Amino acid sequence: MTAEDFYRVMIEKLDCKPFQPFVIDLNDGRRVEIERPKTVSIRGGVAACSTRDCIYVRVDCGDVREIIDLPVSKNGRKDMTADETKNFQKTQPFKPFRIVLSDGKNYDVPHPNFVWVRTSTVYVATRGDSVRGLWDDYDQIELSRVKEVQVMSATALRDEVAGS
Repeated sequence: MTAEDFYRVMIEKLDCKPFQPFVIDLNDGRRVEIERPKTVSIRGGVAACSTRDCIYVRVDCGDVREIIDLPVSKNGRKDMTADETKNFQKTQPFKPFRIVLSDGKNYDVPHPNFVWVRTSTVYVATRGDSVRGLWDDYDQIELSRVKEVQVMSATALRDEVAGS
């Protein structure tokens, strides 16, 4: 890919509103996933990208095979939004749900107080009293990592808790 094409495509992708995550597919088979525009710095035909693990990757335009959008979910976006996640939390009567991350990790939410949703982050209780909704510990998750949210039956949730 030429330096001009690389710069043009990267700027188009990074400035897109709303932002659509994408992948830089490299000639050597590596892939650099861009989940947020602020994780990339570009100058001419070279980009510096920060991965989810805070590892910096230098991408030279000559090493790029193609730049492609990440697959989108049913709602046309990769990311769950804060409002979509809050809808699960505020459903009356409350139905327990599972947050599934893109890396396969799951978080079960047995009580509406076990989740706190912010603009781009969700806090999920990892230990606590599910009857009273009191937290002992929590994990902080970026909404961009949420693949889907699944409603769980109370019976399935009880069976899973009893089995662990």
